[in-house]
Amino acid sequence: MAALGQLKLWAALQRRFEEQDKARVMPEKLVRAIMVVPLDGQEGSATWSLGFKETGEVRRTTSLSRDFQSIAALVPPRAPAYLLLYVGDLQGSSAGGGKQSNWAVIAWVPPSCSAAESKKMADNRSVLKAGLGAGCFSGDMWCTAPEQITLSNYIKSMDGRAAAAPAEEETDEQAVRIQALYRGKRGRKRSASVAQGRPSSPPSQPPSKALPLRHEEAGATEATDEIWEERIHGVRSGYVDSCRRLSSALEELEQALCSLTGDAYRPDEPLLHVRAHINKKIEIYEQPAGA
Repeated sequence: MAALGQLKLWAALQRRFEEQDKARVMPEKLVRAIMVVPLDGQEGSATWSLGFKETGEVRRTTSLSRDFQSIAALVPPRAPAYLLLYVGDLQGSSAGGGKQSNWAVIAWVPPSCSAAESKKMADNRSVLKAGLGAGCFSGDMWCTAPEQITLSNYIKSMDGRAAAAPAEEETDEQAVRIQALYRGKRGRKRSASVAQGRPSSPPSQPPSKALPLRHEEAGATEATDEIWEERIHGVRSGYVDSCRRLSSALEELEQALCSLTGDAYRPDEPLLHVRAHINKKIEIYEQPAGA
């Protein structure tokens, strides 16, 4: 019976969350944030698959800054929790807009939490969003102090994601262009071989005398190779820059983990295997050609 009651709490939270995006929801029922925690009985589980329950709320008003202040006052000082934050009016959408990305998740993890609790909070954000509808969420925040739960911090996190996206898109576009140039270069070589009556692949035995290459042909080949190398260098630089940004973000995460566990932070000794792997990649790509 107790387990059934817990599951009813999860179902009630799902219904309430879904009602917030309906067109006819009463204004007095609109919320700015819903605080949720995992259902009882999941303390020893790595994945909180049973669900979550509501433990508090902040009503939605016309003042976003005051709403964020109310959220900061709501969080418990020593216990972790998730905050389902409505940001549809901040992004230009509104309640009743259907299944849009009108929500964000704030992971509240005070310094008193252990490293194991912090890891569970990080790992189960996706479980919470999947249970409520992953498409409803546009971003995440990780806060360890009430002073971090502010409107300005949320806007900064949005700006950071927006700045990272164009760089990644530009790198992808460069890769597509280089691939197209490469295919075109190979196609031109095959066409020239067929026109001159030569096979596209080199003969097994080299000819006794190689014909001298005309000056015009040599210049054209060198120019194409230079463009090709320049394009590759551009993609390589974009990839290394992306790796550096990711490594910097992982360093901040390691510093936060060390502050929670009380361990000394050592920049040259990565705690996370992925940061060590990325740093190794950066070293390889920064080596001069032929080294």
